[in-house]
Amino acid sequence: MYSLLVESFNLVPNDQPSFSVETYTFFMSKKNPRSEVPRTQQELVELALREGKEYRKTAPTKARPLTQKDFDERGGVIETKEGPVTFEVGDYLAVGVAGEEWPIRASTMERTKRLVTTEQDEHGVEWGIYESTTTVRAIQIAEPFEVALERGDILHGNAGDYFVYDGVTCWITAKEIFEATYSEEKVTT
Repeated sequence: MYSLLVESFNLVPNDQPSFSVETYTFFMSKKNPRSEVPRTQQELVELALREGKEYRKTAPTKARPLTQKDFDERGGVIETKEGPVTFEVGDYLAVGVAGEEWPIRASTMERTKRLVTTEQDEHGVEWGIYESTTTVRAIQIAEPFEVALERGDILHGNAGDYFVYDGVTCWITAKEIFEATYSEEKVTT
């Protein structure tokens, strides 16, 4: 859903100008080819590949495997900043720079992260500290948007958040978190 602000200028009978402002709310449709805002996830991927930039996550990722106890306690769902995301035992629980949590599939961890060190928290739980081994394509999106994950979860992005694509998986990262944890890769020719 998007809002369109319309300003109109009218002359009233005494030739004094008057202004009126009206807001129209509408739903974007695939039938509106003139819209600049991507409408589908595939369009977001294509936009990131065409106009996005290459980034590397420079902040370490703190993560640990999710257990059956985690699954039972959380009902198999992590409440992320962008919406609830389901997980399976063996996926990883990641904690970010702002204390935000999100699950990472075990196969994604193996493909994109390298263990640097481990540390224990105040409860004696061991966490891995990982660095990224891959780059991503990302683009800042000007309007609110959504991304569907492969397990059917829907992430919700706000205007200004980043759509991130690693060639296999896509996700949303809040503007302030993205800008604090990712650096643009310099392209050498």
